Amino acid sequence: MLLEDLLFGTTLIKILQELFTPQFTPAFEAITLLGSSEFLVGIAAVVYWCFDKRKGRLLTYILLLGAYVNFFLKLLIPSPRPPLELRLAEKNETSFGFPSGHVQDSITLWTSMWLSFRKRSLAIIGTVLIFAVGVSRLYLGLHNTAQVIGGVVVGLAFVGVVFLILRHIPRQDGKIRLVPHLLFSASTVLPLVVAVLIFGVVGDGGRVAGYLLGFSIGAIFEDRYVSFSMNVTNKQRLIRIIIAGVVGGIVFGVLSDTIQGTSLLPVFLDSMLRGLTIVLIIPAVFKKIESMRLRP
Repeated sequence: MLLEDLLFGTTLIKILQELFTPQFTPAFEAITLLGSSEFLVGIAAVVYWCFDKRKGRLLTYILLLGAYVNFFLKLLIPSPRPPLELRLAEKNETSFGFPSGHVQDSITLWTSMWLSFRKRSLAIIGTVLIFAVGVSRLYLGLHNTAQVIGGVVVGLAFVGVVFLILRHIPRQDGKIRLVPHLLFSASTVLPLVVAVLIFGVVGDGGRVAGYLLGFSIGAIFEDRYVSFSMNVTNKQRLIRIIIAGVVGGIVFGVLSDTIQGTSLLPVFLDSMLRGLTIVLIIPAVFKKIESMRLRP
């Protein structure tokens, strides 16, 4: 009974909330943001802009396809979150809790990054962040232990399957093959259609589908008409991140003001345009500014 309560009950949540005083709550709220989809998509975007375009695209696709898996698992496994009286944040969250999306997404991104770059520093940073995010989800009363562990297991399993498949796909020179990529772009919307027709729900599906479609279509246009350079110094990388912050802030601000609502269409359109901005518009700005600096 003790083990069952430890996994599926609230024992560990109560232990953590008693161990840490309420003054720690803002710190844990900040830590949990490190497992949010916005932060993790941003990390993948930085890789795409500054380090390796092909790997950045791959990380984005793996992360968002993993988010699709999480979305459907929460529909298929109706595991309730801890009671409201134990929640210290996200009190309006109504989705089911298995597996923890923050933990699964963190595992997905950081494991994929380590497998892509094989740097020990990434393994260390990723392990620390994943552990911290998992503890924060428990302390804040947003998941029980089994849901957090489920996020770890599902994330590792998904990444393992993806990289096993990638081992049998011939590696390209970094250029996008048009027909396969167009087929992939079209297929990114199919899970959303299934969710609406079979389950009658949208949830995070509209956001995931929109971003995937915008990013994958934008990647084709970037590859053919922008093709920004990866041959940059550390100083240039820093400048690119600053430019991306400014341009992204302006575009996302305009989107927030013009596309409003929580129904499927506005959420889908907003996310699609955000994906397009990350993969195409911001790199086009990079290329324009960098070409101007090179002129005599």
